[in-house]
Amino acid sequence: MLIAIPAFAGTWIDNFDDGNLDGWIKSDPWNAGASWNINNGKLIAISEMAEGWDAHLYLEISTLWKDYEVSVRSKIVKCFSKTLCGTGLLVRRPSSRQYVQFAVLSDYVEVGPCLQLYEMNNNGCEEEEPIKPFNVELEIWYDMKITVKGDEFKCYLNNSLVMSHKFSKFKLGALGLAINGGEIHFDNFSVTGDEVPDNTKSVESIGKLTTTWAQLKRK
Repeated sequence: MLIAIPAFAGTWIDNFDDGNLDGWIKSDPWNAGASWNINNGKLIAISEMAEGWDAHLYLEISTLWKDYEVSVRSKIVKCFSKTLCGTGLLVRRPSSRQYVQFAVLSDYVEVGPCLQLYEMNNNGCEEEEPIKPFNVELEIWYDMKITVKGDEFKCYLNNSLVMSHKFSKFKLGALGLAINGGEIHFDNFSVTGDEVPDNTKSVESIGKLTTTWAQLKRK
């Protein structure tokens, strides 16, 4: 007799309150010279490269994941590049120069502020959804989210569907964060999916412990 065992989606979160980047891997495929540091519970990423090429931070355990929903809060604080400046979510990343990215750009040469969804294959953009002009502002928090299911990629900004496209080249791969030519802040990273291990209880426990210590210090 076969017994059906239900599959439950797990959720992996990082609110950066623990002050470390355990489980994250830095990647700099175009030598953008980026730094990634945590300050006061926020991830602060900086790349001063004038050309604005990508720099990445990806989740080490996610390299074989296929379908999931990933989200993060992000804001562009300052731009150093006049060519390309912004923040992004990476998905289906089999290697450092192969991935799909949802980018929120405050400046893109000859386009201006816009949203972009594209598939990068080594040294070039192989396929993309038409770039969408959008009033992206500095010092504003944006809630970014991508859902990946099969070949369907849907992108949300502040809970509104803004872009979608079908990409078929990459079937699995790591997920993470991207920056271009500026100072970018991140908070409240989350990914949910059937292949995702759940860490919500451990993060919740750390949060309670941090709150307790803060209360004791005030007494």
